[in-house]
Amino acid sequence: MGDGSTPQRPAWENEGAAFVPGTDDEEPLDGLDARQRRLVSEMKYRNRYLTDEELDAVLPPGYEVVPVPAELAAEYEKRRRDAEEQREAAAKSRLHDVPESVGENLPPLRAEDTATFELLLQYRHIANDADLPADVARSVMVLRCLLRIKNGDVKQRKQGYRMIAEKARYFGPEILFQHIFELWMSETLDNAEKHAIVKLIDRVLFHLGDVVTDTVPQILTVIQPLLCEPDPYTRDEGREVIANLARAVGLKPIVLALKRDMDDPSDEIRVMTARTLAVVAKTLGVEPMADFIAAVCNSRKSSLARQTGLKIVHDIAGAMGSAVRKDVRLLIGAVAPCLEDQQVRVKIHAATTIAALAEACHPHGIEEFIPVLGPIRKECRNNRGKVLSACLRAMGSLIALMPPVDAMDYAQNTLDTISRAFSTVDEDLRKVVIRVVQQLARHSGITREFLLGSISGPFFAAFWTVRLAIDRRTMRLLLETTVDIAKRIGAATPLQVLSDYLRDRELDSGQRPALQAVNRIVERVGTVELTAEMAAKLFESALDCLQSDEAGSAFTAVTCIVSICTSLENRMTPFVMQLIAFVKSRLTHSVAGVRRQAAELIGRVAEPIVACQRADQLVEVSRGLVERLSGEVEGPVLASNIRALREILEALPHPSMMQPRLPEVLQQLVPIIKNPNDEVQQGVIELIGKIAIAVDVADSPEHRDEVALLRVKLSQLASDGLFYLLKSKRKRTRVATAETFGEIAAAVTPVPIVKHLLNNLKKDDRTERICTEVALAVVAKRCRPWVVIPFLVNEFRLAQGTELAEKTQHAVLKSLRFLFEYLNEDGAPYIWSVIPLLEWSLTEKSLQYRRMACEVVRHIALSAVASDFEDVLVHLLNLIHPNLIETTVGSEQLRLSTAVTEVLEAARLTVNPCYLMRMLEQGLWHPARKVRDVYWRVYNSLYLGSGEALVPAFAAAPNEGENTYTRAHLQCLV
Repeated sequence: MGDGSTPQRPAWENEGAAFVPGTDDEEPLDGLDARQRRLVSEMKYRNRYLTDEELDAVLPPGYEVVPVPAELAAEYEKRRRDAEEQREAAAKSRLHDVPESVGENLPPLRAEDTATFELLLQYRHIANDADLPADVARSVMVLRCLLRIKNGDVKQRKQGYRMIAEKARYFGPEILFQHIFELWMSETLDNAEKHAIVKLIDRVLFHLGDVVTDTVPQILTVIQPLLCEPDPYTRDEGREVIANLARAVGLKPIVLALKRDMDDPSDEIRVMTARTLAVVAKTLGVEPMADFIAAVCNSRKSSLARQTGLKIVHDIAGAMGSAVRKDVRLLIGAVAPCLEDQQVRVKIHAATTIAALAEACHPHGIEEFIPVLGPIRKECRNNRGKVLSACLRAMGSLIALMPPVDAMDYAQNTLDTISRAFSTVDEDLRKVVIRVVQQLARHSGITREFLLGSISGPFFAAFWTVRLAIDRRTMRLLLETTVDIAKRIGAATPLQVLSDYLRDRELDSGQRPALQAVNRIVERVGTVELTAEMAAKLFESALDCLQSDEAGSAFTAVTCIVSICTSLENRMTPFVMQLIAFVKSRLTHSVAGVRRQAAELIGRVAEPIVACQRADQLVEVSRGLVERLSGEVEGPVLASNIRALREILEALPHPSMMQPRLPEVLQQLVPIIKNPNDEVQQGVIELIGKIAIAVDVADSPEHRDEVALLRVKLSQLASDGLFYLLKSKRKRTRVATAETFGEIAAAVTPVPIVKHLLNNLKKDDRTERICTEVALAVVAKRCRPWVVIPFLVNEFRLAQGTELAEKTQHAVLKSLRFLFEYLNEDGAPYIWSVIPLLEWSLTEKSLQYRRMACEVVRHIALSAVASDFEDVLVHLLNLIHPNLIETTVGSEQLRLSTAVTEVLEAARLTVNPCYLMRMLEQGLWHPARKVRDVYWRVYNSLYLGSGEALVPAFAAAPNEGENTYTRAHLQCLV
C-alpha cells in the first residue's frame, strides 16, 4: 500500500485456511450484492486446484504421482501454463487493496477489475494527467476512460467516449487496442459492457482511419465471433464494426489477416471468415473482391478453401439481397466450375450458393444464370441424396426467374426428378421438393393442366401423411404450398383430398394442420367450384373433427366451420338444422371447454344462418344462452356466451325478434357486471351498448311498452352500475364503457346521465376520472355539444372556493380537451362558450391550470381550421405566449413548455403564420440562450410546416449587386 505496509489477504485466499464468509477485509456490503460476492468467493475456494501439500495431508501414505502419458503431455503442458497464467493474474489482482476511489470523477473499481486496471491503481494518487510519467501517461489516461465506460453512469460513459474520440490519434492504435483487447479478453464483462466496448471500437476506427492497419488481425479476432451470436442485435453490431474497419483500411489488410483461415479445419472459423468477407464485399463492393473470390473458389490446394469461397458468395447474396444482381455475372463465373468438383461437399455448397443467388435476384436476372442451367439439370438427373437436394433447390429457384415458355420447358424436363423425390424418406429432400412445387405453382408460366395432371395428385398423396403433418418445421411450408396449388387449379381437388384426410386422422396427429389448410383455401379461394355433395362432405368432416375434441381445447375446427359457412352463403341452408342441434347439445356439456366452443361457434355463424332465412333457429339458441348466464361459473365460458348473444342480436333482422325480450336480457346482465373476469366485463359492456343502440331501432307503436321499460332500465344502469367498469384493468373495457354511456344517453334522456358523470369527476381514482371525462366527450358527440358544455362550464364556476376545486376544475378542463378532440370541426360553433373559462385558467398562477388550458386551446385550434375564428385564437395566443419562458424548475414546467409549443404548432393552421412570426421575433435573438432555444424550436416547426406563408414576414434586406431582395407590396399580397 501507499504507506509501505503489507496488504492483508482475505482469509479464503490463504492456503490451508477454511473459508469463513465475512472474514475478509473488504468493506462490508448489504443486500443481494454482498451475498452474491460471498457465494462467488466461496465457490472459487471450493473449486480451486489442490496443491501437493494438501493432497499429502488428505491421502494416506503410499500414493504416488502417476506420470503423464506421452500422448497427453502436450495437453497437460498447455493446461499447466494456463493455470500458471491464472495464478499470476490472481496474484496481480491481490497486489493492491480495492480503494474506495481511484481518482476524481471516476467510478468505483470492482475487485474483479484489479488485474486489468493495475496500472491505474498504481497512479491513482496523481490526479493531473500532466504530472504522470511520460512512459505511462497515455496508458493511464486510456485506462481512466475505459473505467468510465465500463463502470460509470451515463454521464461518465459519455465523457469516456468523448475523450477517446478526441484524443484517439494522440493515444495511438497500439496503446488503445492493447488496453481495449485486454479488457475484452477478461472474464468480467457482462453483455451491456461488451456492447459498450464494441461501440467504443467502432468510434475508434472512425477517428483513426487507416492508422489501424497494423491492428486489423487483432480487431477481427475480437469482432468476428459476434457474427455468429444468436442475438440479431449483437450480429448487427459486429457487421457495423467490420464495415467501418473496411472503410478505414481497405480490402487488402483484411484479406491478408483472414488468408490463413480460408482452409482452417474448424467449420466455425471458416463460417466466421466467410461472413466477415461478405460484410466487406457489401461495404466495398463485389467487383474489387471478384478476383479474390474466384481464386478461393477454384483453389486446387484445399477443398476447404473452395467451400469457404462458396460460403462467401452465399453470404454475399443473403447480405445484399436484390442489390447483388449487378454483380451476379462475376459471382456465377467463380461458382460455376465448382458444380463439377470431385468433392461432394463442394458440389453441394455450389448448388446451394446458386440457389441463394437466384432467390436474391428474383424475379429477374435469368440471363446471368445461363452458364449453370445445363450443369444443374445434369446433376439433378445423375445424383441422389444431399447433392440432389441442393441441385433441385437450385433448379426450382432458377425456374422462378425464367419467362413463361422456358419455365414450362424446364418444369417438364425436371418432372421425373420431382416425381422420384416425392417418395423419398430424406427429410431435407422432402422440404426441398415442397419448396420447388410451391415455386412452380406461383409461376405464371406453369399451366393449370400441368399442375392438375402431373403435380397435384402425387403431391397430396406423398405429403399429406401423419408423419409429415406433425412436423412443425415443414408444416408452414406445406400449408402455403397447398394454398398456392389451390389458387391455380381450384379448390375442388385440394378440398376433396383434405376432407378424406380429416375423416381418417385423429386430432392430435393430423387434423389440426388439415383444418388449417381447409380454412386458408376456403378463405382465399372460395367454395364456388364445390358441388352440393362435396360441400356436405367437407362440412360434415369439419363438424366431426370438432365433435371428436372432447376436451374443448382446440378452436381450429371452429374457425374452419365458420369459414365454410361464410363461404357457402345460401348453400349452407341444408346444414343449419344439423348445426343448431349440434350446438344445443354441446352448450349443456359437462366440460367447460366444449361449452365455450359451442358458444363461439354459434356466435360467429349467426350472420350466415340469418342469410339462410333461419333466424328462428337463432332465437331458440339465444333463449338457452340467456338461461345459462346466471348458472355459468366459468369466466371464459360466460364471456363466450355473452359474445354469442351480442353477435346474435347484431345478426337478427329486428331487435324485437330477440328471445327473451331485451329488458329481461338486460336484467340478467346487471349482476354479471361486477364479475372479476376481464373478458366477461368487456363482453357485458359491449352487449349493453348494442342493446342501447337497438332502442331506436325497436321504437315503434307495437313495441312501445317494451322500449319504455328498456329505457328505464338503461337509465338506472347508467346512474349506478356502469361506473364500476370505468375502473376495469383492461383499457378496451374502459373505452367500451365510455362509448356505452354515449349510446345510453342517445337512447334515453342525456341530462341525468351527464349529471351522474359530473359527480363522478370528484372521485379520487385518476383512471376513473379520465374515463369519465372521455365518456362526457362521447355523450357530447352522440347527443350534440350543447347538452354537455353548459354543465361543464357551470361545474367549473361552482367548484371555485370548495375543497375539491382544483380536482374538479382540472377534470373539467380535461373533459373540454377530450370534447373538442372528439368533435373536430363540429366543435367550432361552441368555442365562444368556453372563452371566459379559458381566460381564467390561462392567467391562473398554477402551472397545471395553464397547461390543461393550453391543451384545450390546441384542440380548439385544430377544430377551427377553415373557420372564421382567427381573432379568438389571437386573443388566446396573447395569453399563452408568456408561458414560453416560464422560469419555474421542474417536470411540470417542461410539460407546460411542451403544451405551449403544441398550441403554437396547431395555431398555424388557423392563424396567419405571419402573426406567429411577429410573436416569435421577440425572442429569437434574446440575450439568454435558454430563451432563444425555446423560440427557435417553435420557429423551426413553423418554418417546416408553413414556410411558404412566412415569405411576407421576413425582414427586408438591401440589394447587393446582382442580387435583388426588395419586394413590392403587390408581390407580398400575391
